[in-house]
Amino acid sequence: MSELINNGAGFQGWLRPHLPRLHELMKAHCSELVARVQKKLAARAVPGVDDEELGQTIAHLVEQLAAALDRVTRPTQSSSSATDDLTQSATQQGCQLLHKGFSLAQVVHYFGDVSTAVAELAVELQPAVEPHELYALNMCAKEALAAAVSEYGRLQEQLHWDAEVQRLGGLAHELRNLLTSATLAYDVLKNGHVGIDGSAGMILGRSLKSLRGLIDRSLSEACVPPSSRESSRLSRAH
Repeated sequence: MSELINNGAGFQGWLRPHLPRLHELMKAHCSELVARVQKKLAARAVPGVDDEELGQTIAHLVEQLAAALDRVTRPTQSSSSATDDLTQSATQQGCQLLHKGFSLAQVVHYFGDVSTAVAELAVELQPAVEPHELYALNMCAKEALAAAVSEYGRLQEQLHWDAEVQRLGGLAHELRNLLTSATLAYDVLKNGHVGIDGSAGMILGRSLKSLRGLIDRSLSEACVPPSSRESSRLSRAH
């Protein structure tokens, strides 16, 4: 009897129409997913949401996420290598999103919106989505998010230090020029050949005044949070 039941179950499975797996749905409806993600991003006032390049970036992430999902759900696939291409792509996107002006919070929402859009579309098109596929989708999305956030943070820190080095280099250059002018004027005055009211005295006074202004400006900039200076620098770059 049990053998008959098993055979009957197998026969019913053979008659059941093939339902596309989640990664197949993602590949078939990539453009629809891109539109949904862009709509979600627009609601968050993300910069450049209608940009064609951003649409291509989303499409690439969907494709990489689908490929990783396919590999992860294969019984014979090693989980350690299944998401390598996905994390590499997500690392690159972390860099791209930083240069597009995304905040860290917007990067996190971006990856969350992609995962949510996939889950929503899957439920609409195929209500009987396998739970293990949704679980695998979330795991892949988390791997991608971790890679993107790590790269975003690394580059942001690098940009901060590059800006600081450039700022300090410019400050040192200005200080040296003003100090040179003041020193030359002082040497002329020290010889006693000209009076303090002459051109040398004017140069010395002007140089000292400029030095004070430069120091006051530097102290004011030191009170500004580094993140604000970096945001201002990125805005000027765009």
